[in-house]
Amino acid sequence: MGRKTHMATTISASNTKKARLPYRARAFFSLLKKVRKGSIKIIYPSGEFSEFKGELKGIDVTLNIHDWDALDMILGSGDIGLGESYRQGMWSCADIDDLIVFGIENQKYLEKIVSGSFVNILYYRFKHFLNRNNKEGSKKNIHAHYDLGNDFYESWLD
Repeated sequence: MGRKTHMATTISASNTKKARLPYRARAFFSLLKKVRKGSIKIIYPSGEFSEFKGELKGIDVTLNIHDWDALDMILGSGDIGLGESYRQGMWSCADIDDLIVFGIENQKYLEKIVSGSFVNILYYRFKHFLNRNNKEGSKKNIHAHYDLGNDFYESWLD
């Protein structure tokens, strides 16, 4: 028996035309069509939405896309792009824990989203190689990860 997935698009009452989606959205959605467990509702910047449901019961999550450029970052850089685009306010989610569980439950089917494009994977591996832990690289790594300034630490340390 074949796996069933459904994609339903609902358009706002004021607009009866089907939404024209940018290429990156269509590419992103083609990956979401593969989900097997739970569902994800993607709300577009316009307020319209698409929903992708797997055949198995699981987490139901809603992702609000505020800027289509978030999808370029996610498709290009995977989980790093997901985090950076979130930090820039390009998307939001009422319950990020549910989003993470949804991603884990469908990890096999969403792997291209998590890992990013081949070119970007090579880029980040090369960048990581340049930040290796020799004497100079260690200084840069410590500065990048731990040199946050006194104001940060004062807010949660006595």
